[in-house]
This record gives sequence, structure tokens and C-alpha cells, in this order.
Amino acid sequence: MDKKSEYKQSENSSCSISKIDLIFQECEKAFREETRREECLTDKAEKYVVAIASIIGFKIIDLDSLNFSGLTSESLRSWLAVASFVVLGIALAYALKSRQVWNFLSYPRKKSGTIIDALKSNMIDDDTAMIKMAKTYEEIREHNALINDERAILLSHSGVLIVFGFIFAVTGHLVQKFCL
Repeated sequence: MDKKSEYKQSENSSCSISKIDLIFQECEKAFREETRREECLTDKAEKYVVAIASIIGFKIIDLDSLNFSGLTSESLRSWLAVASFVVLGIALAYALKSRQVWNFLSYPRKKSGTIIDALKSNMIDDDTAMIKMAKTYEEIREHNALINDERAILLSHSGVLIVFGFIFAVTGHLVQKFCL
């Protein structure tokens, strides 16, 4: 019987799990969840970039008809179009910046040497090794969480700017339709 089978059998018979195993499993789960969060933020950033590029693409068609002279509705529409471009450009910059993932750690590793080097000593028992691995998972999860938090803030700002850029674009079209 292999080690996993023995563990499952002992787990089923006693219906309890050791604190060390529980700590390790929860730290590993938290680490994996933060990695999943990183992937979700990247997907969201890519969707924002596509949305912004689409809106800007439709607005580029109107560039030839911009007129800034006088205090007419045409001038107002032109200024709203420029405001839309500027706001959407900033939103695009935030979305692109949030796609950058620097120093995101995808696998537990120690700063000096490998995990194997840190745990191969005969003086380290199984429980100590599990606790060290759990600590490693927790430290790396915290590091990655800080990176993801910054990315989430950038995406939040980008989302707000997309809304304002879209409002400026729609308002410009409404001015053109009802005031000209």
C-alpha cells in the first residue's frame, strides 16, 4: 500500500486531520487561489483593452469632422469627442499597465537555494518540513496578493474611465443628433 492510500485510509478511519496537514493544505489552497486571481485579472484586463480599442476605433471615424470654432453644438460635439479620446486613452494605459505582472511567483522557492536544499537535512522531521513548506506558500501568496491588489486597483480605475469615456462619446453623438 502506498503512502497516499495509507493516508486516505487513516483519514477515513479517524475522520480527523492533523493540524500540520490542515495548515499546509490551507496555505497551499490560498496560494493556488491567488494564482487563479492573477489569471482572472489578466483576463479582465484583456477584455478592457478590447473594449477600449473598439470604442476608440469607432471614434476615429469621426476625426475628420471635428470643428472647434465658435460656441456651436458642433464645437461642443468636437470637444466631447476629444474628451472621450483622452479619457479612453488613460483608461487604455491603466488597463495595459495592469496586464504587466512583474515578480509574480508561480512556485514556492526560497531566496537562497531550493526547497529541496532547505528540507533535505536529516535534522528536519516531516512535521517541520510541512510547516516550512506551508510558511513558504503563505509568504509567496502574500507577495502575489500585493501584486494582484495593485493590478485590481488599476483595473478599477480603468473601468471607471471607460464609463466616463463612453458617456462623453454618447453625449457627443446625442448633441450631434439633436442639436444640429
